[in-house]
Amino acid sequence: MNTTDKRIFDDFHDNRIHGFRLIDDDFRSELEFDIDHITQWPTCVDESEAIFEVARATLRFHHVTDTHIALRGGTGNYGSTMGQIFILSIERTPVETPLRVAEYYLWKIITNDRESVVIEFGAADFSLEISDTKFKVPRQDLTYSERYGC
Repeated sequence: MNTTDKRIFDDFHDNRIHGFRLIDDDFRSELEFDIDHITQWPTCVDESEAIFEVARATLRFHHVTDTHIALRGGTGNYGSTMGQIFILSIERTPVETPLRVAEYYLWKIITNDRESVVIEFGAADFSLEISDTKFKVPRQDLTYSERYGC
């Protein structure tokens, strides 16, 4: 997959992030994001009738280093929640690395809350695993019951 193609990164616009996990196994680190991936955008003009096709997915980055993830939610009065986090864009910049990989990048995931959410890391590449179960819904993300079947 040619990840220099901006259209590939545009595919993640408005994908909701539900969680993430770091995997460090056999001296190889991975960073996974549990997302709602929009597999088909509506073609209608009237937004009140927009139906999206959305599926659970795992966005996984490989050979991860220099991870910086910061989440700051609320106003300090312990009365407001973090809120939903959506990907606006994914940026990458080539960087030098001592790792034995052909190419390496600084990745930045820009979210709907740029001031409270920072996601930056080094990685060689990424992969996307999309669930076979897709939902046609009038929004860009899935409910808890749609995601977990309860």
